Amino acid sequence: MAEQFGQSKKEGHVRWPWYAAIFAAYMLLTILITFPLAWFISDHLPMYPHIKGMYPGDGDPWMTVWYFPWIREHILHGSVTYDFQDIFFPTGVKFPFSLNFAYWISLAVILQSFMAPVTAYNVIILLSFPLSGIGTFLLIRHLHEDWKAAFLGGLIYAFYPYHLAQSLEHLNLANQQWIPFYILYLIRTVESGKNRDALAAGFFLFLNNITSVYYTLFLLLFTAFYMGWALMIQRVKITRRLLKNGAITLSLWAAASLPFMLPLLQARTNGQYLYLGVEEAAKFSADLLAWGLPSLLHPLWGERISHVYASFTGNVIEQTVFPGYGVWGLAILGSLAWRNRLGMFWTLAACLFLVLSLGPWLHVAGKERFGEYRLLLPFWLLHHLPGFNGLRTPSRLAAIALMCITVQATKGFQEIYRRGVLKRHLAMALGAMLVFEYLAVPLPLQKAEASTFHYRMREEVKRNGPFTIVEVPLDDRIVKYSFYQMVHKARRIGGHLGRPHPFYIDIWRNVPFFRDLKDPGALVRRPLNAGDAEAANDLLEFYKVRYVVLHKEFLSPADLQKLRQKLPLTAQVEEVFEDERLVAYRVKPIKKNHPDRYRAYFLNGWSDREQAPDGISFHWSSAGQSLTAIRMPEGQRPVLFLRMMPIQYEGMPVQEVTLVMDGRLLIRQTLHWGWADYRIPIPPDLARPGMHAVLFRYDHTAVPNQWTKGKNPDRRELAVAVSDIRVEVEQGSQSSRNRGRSISSSRELRAEDSRDEHL
Repeated sequence: MAEQFGQSKKEGHVRWPWYAAIFAAYMLLTILITFPLAWFISDHLPMYPHIKGMYPGDGDPWMTVWYFPWIREHILHGSVTYDFQDIFFPTGVKFPFSLNFAYWISLAVILQSFMAPVTAYNVIILLSFPLSGIGTFLLIRHLHEDWKAAFLGGLIYAFYPYHLAQSLEHLNLANQQWIPFYILYLIRTVESGKNRDALAAGFFLFLNNITSVYYTLFLLLFTAFYMGWALMIQRVKITRRLLKNGAITLSLWAAASLPFMLPLLQARTNGQYLYLGVEEAAKFSADLLAWGLPSLLHPLWGERISHVYASFTGNVIEQTVFPGYGVWGLAILGSLAWRNRLGMFWTLAACLFLVLSLGPWLHVAGKERFGEYRLLLPFWLLHHLPGFNGLRTPSRLAAIALMCITVQATKGFQEIYRRGVLKRHLAMALGAMLVFEYLAVPLPLQKAEASTFHYRMREEVKRNGPFTIVEVPLDDRIVKYSFYQMVHKARRIGGHLGRPHPFYIDIWRNVPFFRDLKDPGALVRRPLNAGDAEAANDLLEFYKVRYVVLHKEFLSPADLQKLRQKLPLTAQVEEVFEDERLVAYRVKPIKKNHPDRYRAYFLNGWSDREQAPDGISFHWSSAGQSLTAIRMPEGQRPVLFLRMMPIQYEGMPVQEVTLVMDGRLLIRQTLHWGWADYRIPIPPDLARPGMHAVLFRYDHTAVPNQWTKGKNPDRRELAVAVSDIRVEVEQGSQSSRNRGRSISSSRELRAEDSRDEHL
């Protein structure tokens, strides 16, 4: 009887003890291939030693482990939130992406009932390997009805280098185990028409959704290709049962996923960029050579090929897509031997997802231009579809390509085994070859330990309540600060996000001294001035900072020495602790210099200083909201003076700005066209001398490049330009209107000078 698309012969019965034995075998292989992780499960994290663009020893696992106890505490107190107030203080940050990690979040909450966060993290990583193996075993056994080929398939998909590489950086992507389960039940749904298979398919698609949205999008694409092939090539009839089962699968997935997806779909309004440009996607595309290049983790080949990986764009984690030479050979043999329509589907699916993983245009050894041109690939079209335009890393499509390659490789194994005379020896040799190719021993680990000073701060937070620390380098790329925060529990004025909005990037670029703490070498190279001390002490007061911590692991010895000399001369701090990891300074009580002088600092959500044609300076807001810190002088009846101008294009609604001071609504102000002065009285209960936060919230923003249909190259998200911010107070019979200054905005703009290219 001819084999029909998506069908196999009637499966034999396999008892559950056999499944347990197979799972145990994969678990033992996990311990071997990930050695020595199981031996250091409680105090080390699997992490690549140095990823391009990051500090040595840094990576996403530090932030994930920080998140474990944070979310557990909130869940135990009856709230599930993605609003983080202890980072990016005082505004906090909303991070809706975290809701789409509900699978491992739930598992982490359960595991932390009887183990530490680091141990829980490692357990989740280790479990992903045997679960991937058993899921692939079930899929291959269904397709080929051969437990030996199925076991080999599980071995391939559980331990191929892509999975090992992702386990060193991305917990969500390392948990790929639901992919084969979904594909299995998708095929069974088409074959059998049973409701239970359709329900299982919807359930596993949902599990993919709450593990990694990437994998959900990839599987939807796979589903479209599978169903298109079935209907057009295999002539599967569209029956009522088929439509019903499709509706069951999609309805279950959509209904279960909606609570987790809704905040993500609204992310543009609360501080996240979902939709990144095609250039960003090109940077994290798989290089063509990467598909034939062994992993850098291999103990024998890694060092010999490191120079080739160094030429690739992106980083080593995203460029690791190699399936293994043995797998390539078996897959090619399988595609030649499996010549019916079912075999052709898996061959074409493997080719499709492999080509998509190469990104919007071809990269070969890091080279993307051939002559004057780029060779465009299908992902360029895919990137323009809704939903898929948020895919920053095309190389991750390798997860589906490798699933298809695994199916073909196991067919090739069947063909060899069927014809071989030394069957048992051949099977053992192939298994040993794969284990050798996939070796990553010793798996790179980082010791998860903090300074004794972090534990001292933790006790201080318990006794006296929350306070803020400044960590130097003041660099939002450093992820390890998150792990330290898990220990010390103090607030941080910075933080790390996967896809940060401009509101959270280069917060202090307009502020003397603080902007140099991101690159301490700059502070070391230039002389100090009076503005440094004023800004340092004002902002230490504004952020309620108790400690400034210099991290030795992220500073060169020369920079550390100079910082230790200059910091006490600039800020009112004193050294209180030092060990092999850090030097800590405690902030002294701030002396109030010039109590009658105001100052304003442009912090979050402001662009660099710009100049009008006559040389007058101003700032554009660069987000949906902007934060300013002001020092209010002593005096009576203070008034907040602002000189502002909204961005304006034909057809754009009138701009309204909501001003919030220290968390309290001041006014909702309608802005006039052009430059205009606005004076807002400050309520008496807020009119106290010292530092205050003024938050600007805008009704709408505009991207000049979009409004001008590409004529203006500016792609920033703009709302309002501000040339002057100051506080006017009455002192006796005189008004102090012009005493002091706003940082980076010392002159006023006239309306006739304001017609710059954005307006």
